[in-house]
Amino acid sequence: MGDFARDSTCTNHQLFAGTHIDVFFGRLLRALRSKNENLNLLALRVIWNCSYGDPFAQKIFLERLGAGNILCHLRSNRESHVNRAAAVIANLTHLCRENHAKIVAAQPDFGDILVAQARDILGRGNKDLVVRLFTAGSNIAASGIKFSKNIVATATEVSTHFLDVHGPAVHDAALHLICNISSRGVEENGWKEKGFEKARSIGKN
Repeated sequence: MGDFARDSTCTNHQLFAGTHIDVFFGRLLRALRSKNENLNLLALRVIWNCSYGDPFAQKIFLERLGAGNILCHLRSNRESHVNRAAAVIANLTHLCRENHAKIVAAQPDFGDILVAQARDILGRGNKDLVVRLFTAGSNIAASGIKFSKNIVATATEVSTHFLDVHGPAVHDAALHLICNISSRGVEENGWKEKGFEKARSIGKN
């Protein structure tokens, strides 16, 4: 199914139109909740590929599967699970803004978990996964939703530990997250140009 969603030219509207859809989501949910880690990863891959670039699919997947069944894998101590879960959350929050509030409602300290995982994973050298984590956070922050216990502390920690010192990809992802937090739901196209000013003033918000 993951390969089909990646390679198929049919739309997700067509994919979800069949009578098989309840069976499909039932099996996917069981795979997400399974103690079999390979099944977890396969289920996350299906969601990842099926939801890519499609706000309709992003909405349906989160409605049918529940945010908690995806977020639990973000909290995993296995990088493979965190990687897939971060990619899924980034996809599900990319074009479907109503999913932002659902994610935070299910995990009010989402931002705290995000930053804690990013620091731990960066210590093991996986910069690509840090970028993916911050992308998921940036999507949600773009709505102006408070997604951690102390949003200023979260942004300050990102500013302190991830700007300038870990290469351009991590720097840009961290800067984007900070700018989206600072902008409080108002999208700014010039976030890179305004980024350092945002980063310096984050503690004053």
